[in-house]
Amino acid sequence: PDPRSHYVEQPNQPVEVVRSPFFTTPLLRPAAPMTRDYSAIDSFKVLMTLDGTCCLTSPDCGTVILHPHEAALVPASTRSITLTPDGKAKLLESHV
Repeated sequence: PDPRSHYVEQPNQPVEVVRSPFFTTPLLRPAAPMTRDYSAIDSFKVLMTLDGTCCLTSPDCGTVILHPHEAALVPASTRSITLTPDGKAKLLESHV
């Protein structure tokens, strides 16, 4: 069996790469400012930049710039975040 995940990247749409009973990981490819609604997720989130640079903005946490291969921990209390890419960016988002 092939252990790799197969998916098609979609600009400004989360694409599920992994789902298990323990965590979910979508791939994010923001092509323009993209707002993620976390109001239904009662868990912290981890955002990891795979490629490019992306600005994360939240009313709760302020603004953070993620460069390639950097990560940010988003508290469970954060209800939304806006991802603004600087050119092309690719991120993984994980939560339990």
